[in-house]
Amino acid sequence: MTGRGLVILAALTALVAFAEADAETRLGGQRAGTSSATFLKIAVDPRAAALGGASVAVAEGIASLSTNPACLTTLRDPEVMFAYVEWPGDVDYTYFAVGNHSLRLRGTIGLQLGYLGTVMEETTEERPYGTGRNFGFRDWFLGVSYARQFTDNLSFGITGRYVREDLATEVGGPSMHNWLLDAGTLYFIDFLQTRLAFAIQSFGPEFEPSGDYISNITDAPTSYQAFAPPTVFRLGVGATPVTKDEYTLSTTLEMNNYSDSPETIKMGTEFSYQGKYHLRAGYDVYADAMKLSLGIGVHTQFGFSEGDVDYAFTDAGPLGEVHRFAIRLTF
Repeated sequence: MTGRGLVILAALTALVAFAEADAETRLGGQRAGTSSATFLKIAVDPRAAALGGASVAVAEGIASLSTNPACLTTLRDPEVMFAYVEWPGDVDYTYFAVGNHSLRLRGTIGLQLGYLGTVMEETTEERPYGTGRNFGFRDWFLGVSYARQFTDNLSFGITGRYVREDLATEVGGPSMHNWLLDAGTLYFIDFLQTRLAFAIQSFGPEFEPSGDYISNITDAPTSYQAFAPPTVFRLGVGATPVTKDEYTLSTTLEMNNYSDSPETIKMGTEFSYQGKYHLRAGYDVYADAMKLSLGIGVHTQFGFSEGDVDYAFTDAGPLGEVHRFAIRLTF
């Protein structure tokens, strides 16, 4: 199949996926809070977050593992990434990723690990100020990705992730685990360095919590209800309308179709000076909170290697502020 045929096939697949999901996701607002492992929707890459989350078409290198595995083909040398997200409610999210080319597999492979958690103090009706015992909520995943560039213009990528949630297991809470799939495509157009992309994230079976609980109605052991993963379809475009000797200006637009919340449109822009200094801004059009994001990035030398230091700020309204930091090294 030619590159053009693959693009048409990918576009038709995207349209079919959106059509099949439309009836379900039009009710996304009514289904808010009905999925498990929603931490997978948190953007860990500061650059992606600073662009308002509109990064499915413009993700670069190892940072693309959390957005669109097809963009992993933009990786030219071995890369390592460390990221940290300071989430509201004293919740911490740490992330690690590494990637490299594989001649044997004729593509690019990547490995990623994410961990989100918080610790709370146990309270009861008799001891509302604490029992002296702590418990934690811990969510983590391990993912393996493979991406391949089929033509000069078309790339495809896929990620398999093992996801686990431990919900206060120290005090009798449930735990659950699952296998999820991410897949995406990326297509380059020479005009304005345009990039078109489609991706599906967190696709897989329902999460089924282990164990049971005592029902307040029947006083009998009752199994926990299973919940679907936070599947999202992402369709985006990115372009660089301004290219000068010293600076460039890039823009990106993305539409997201969620299984557990309303559809949204995200947009972002990035100003780069000498390819080393970056200013970013993004906006989530239909979000109730976390609408505006800002960020900066610096490309610099780290002794024997070079890399990027990125930071993003998101205004979470009544929830406070969200800060993201990342270091990406190229070897």
